[in-house]
Amino acid sequence: LGSVSQGIISGLNRSVEVDGVYKDLTLIQTDAAINPGNSGGALVDVEGRLIGVNSVKLAATGYEGMGFAIPVNDVVRIIESLIENGNAVYTYLGITEDTRYTAELLETNGYPGGVVVGSVANGSPAEKAGIKTYDIIVEFNGIKVRTMQELQNIKSSLRKGDVVNIKVFRQTSLFRGDYITFDVTLA
Repeated sequence: LGSVSQGIISGLNRSVEVDGVYKDLTLIQTDAAINPGNSGGALVDVEGRLIGVNSVKLAATGYEGMGFAIPVNDVVRIIESLIENGNAVYTYLGITEDTRYTAELLETNGYPGGVVVGSVANGSPAEKAGIKTYDIIVEFNGIKVRTMQELQNIKSSLRKGDVVNIKVFRQTSLFRGDYITFDVTLA
């Protein structure tokens, strides 16, 4: 006999790392009940279309567990990699997005639209190249990006060891800054 929970989506493009897994995937945050034994279940929309695969639950003192699902487009990419290579190949950049700032909000406030870096992991390719928190990524591998999903879509076609150019806007004073381009070797 199956079970169901509401599965309300409360956030998109969330970055979570659990025991070295999911470290560079953006996930869907949901209130779906995810417990040992029922991860891998479908996260569907009101018409029954698959939008993600429930995958991980975080729990800690002070808040209820939060559930996360892998977006269906990433699931398809992972499955194709499993079929082609026998394993899932991920490229690692080592940043999270500061989701408080959309490209539209940045532009409204006089900044270029792009992805605001929320954090940079120690020892990551991004840190080694010089990318910093609050940099605004405006181009990834020569392609303009406005969302983390656009960046992830480009990155998913790349392999470990590939060198990518990442163009950022770094604020130097109020509404002023410089564009800097970094060469980053993906891990």
